[in-house]
Amino acid sequence: MKKTILLTVLCFALLFSVTYNAEAGGNRAVESDTVTMLVTGNPAIIDWNTNAMSLWMQEVTGLRVNYRTIPLTGRAEALSLELTSRNYPDAFMAVGMNENLINRFGVIEGRLLPLNDLIAQHAPNLQRIFRDNPGYRERVTMTDGNIYTMPNVNQCYHCTMFTKMWINQDFLNRVGLPIPTTTDELLVVLRAFRDMDANGNGNAGDEIPFAAATLGGWGNYMEYFIMNSFTFYDAHLLSNSAVVNSLGLYVDNGTIKTPWFEPGFLEGLRFMNQLFREGLLYEGSFTMDDTALVNLVESGPVPRVGMAPAGYAGIFSEIGGARYQQFVPLMPLRGPSGLRQIPKNTNDLTFNGFLISADVSHERAVQLVRWADRLYEFDATMNGYFGPSATHWRLARPGEMGLDDNPAIYAPLVPWQETDPQNDHWVQMTIGNRDAAFRAGELFDSSIPLYSAEGLERLLFTTTLAMEPYANSQMVMPPVKLSEAQTTAASVPITDIRNLLMRYVYGFINGTYNIDTEFNSFLQQLRAAGIEGVVQIYQTAYNEQFR
Repeated sequence: MKKTILLTVLCFALLFSVTYNAEAGGNRAVESDTVTMLVTGNPAIIDWNTNAMSLWMQEVTGLRVNYRTIPLTGRAEALSLELTSRNYPDAFMAVGMNENLINRFGVIEGRLLPLNDLIAQHAPNLQRIFRDNPGYRERVTMTDGNIYTMPNVNQCYHCTMFTKMWINQDFLNRVGLPIPTTTDELLVVLRAFRDMDANGNGNAGDEIPFAAATLGGWGNYMEYFIMNSFTFYDAHLLSNSAVVNSLGLYVDNGTIKTPWFEPGFLEGLRFMNQLFREGLLYEGSFTMDDTALVNLVESGPVPRVGMAPAGYAGIFSEIGGARYQQFVPLMPLRGPSGLRQIPKNTNDLTFNGFLISADVSHERAVQLVRWADRLYEFDATMNGYFGPSATHWRLARPGEMGLDDNPAIYAPLVPWQETDPQNDHWVQMTIGNRDAAFRAGELFDSSIPLYSAEGLERLLFTTTLAMEPYANSQMVMPPVKLSEAQTTAASVPITDIRNLLMRYVYGFINGTYNIDTEFNSFLQQLRAAGIEGVVQIYQTAYNEQFR
């Protein structure tokens, strides 16, 4: 009898403990079983399952997660295979999901779980984010009225103009030329890099004036920055996330357009082809990813690369290193017609967030939503991005100032990087709440050199601020949602058009295709693939949502 009473008491206590953790604690797991989660296998993360952030999340939520990865390079293709399979993980986190994929696999096929009620009942942090940011809830609500993703909040100022260009100041000093401000001046500078022994090793001709990494990286598009001197150009070719961005859609006084039929695009294409023909644009740029570009920049006894595009110079060099410090930002260039601009995209909320399979039980879905909502809290956002507290970051002290010269919120203790393998944090392969105040709240000590690893955020902040006079946000395509019928009508043409663009745009630049004899055929093929119909679909959706 006593044993029976004791067992009853113990069972009640256990039940109370689980209920308390789940309801009073708000983010404790209801159950202790393991969930599966698909994430991105970034080379900078040694092992998701033993990562310090993974272990910390298990400790604070009580939920055991088995992380399964898809590769960062080729992620779009790998994700497509995962989504078309019948073997879904319980959840997806930051794997390159976009609106079109959610529309197909969530709205149309019902294989992703609507989260509206779960967010309302179990995600207080995300609800607060929605309240504090008007339009956010509407942005992630699909045409069927459902929310399928818990988004990543990253109000990143320097990301609004992330397709920056960096030029080697040491090379400029050696050839005796200033930083170019026009496309004509750029041509003179790159020729000087090629011919005037810009690296000073006595061997004129071993320099690579201009190199890019077409197959990977962030902001590494070879043509994007320069093309905006000739026409408005916001095409993200070879993008790993939003396929529709590769179409280059933009808004001109309420009319949806693409750059491909504009005279300025042809003129810019000729300029890029000239760079290639003259040996100024490195031929390996068409087959390199960012890792190969780093090797190119950092290898050898003397520097060889004179200019490269990237969101920051650490994408193509060792951040804070000697060669990294040689590269200074190039401002947007004035083109032949006087055009001097760079697209500024302030649509900072993406669908590449946290999603749940429709196959999971309600109890499992509750666990996952609570787990994901925990990532929006300050300590989780910090640990996920920087690493463990005390060793990798601390709270700011009174009197310390942030990037925007307001009081700082926190101070990194280890320079942030996303190239070298580590097992302390999740790089940026997660969700969190890095709003504008968070981003600007990073401690900046004015005595820290801008071109050190510690000075990165301040460098990007001031560089982007300097680009503001040339920013064009009015013509950037807003986040338009397509209906089920519109998505179905556009999906096949978009794939065919994207393939044509990737083949021909870079093919014209490197001479695979002849601009003089094959450009009209390229335009005809775009029309035959249905580009005008796709533009009309987006025009109709735009008119319904923004006019």
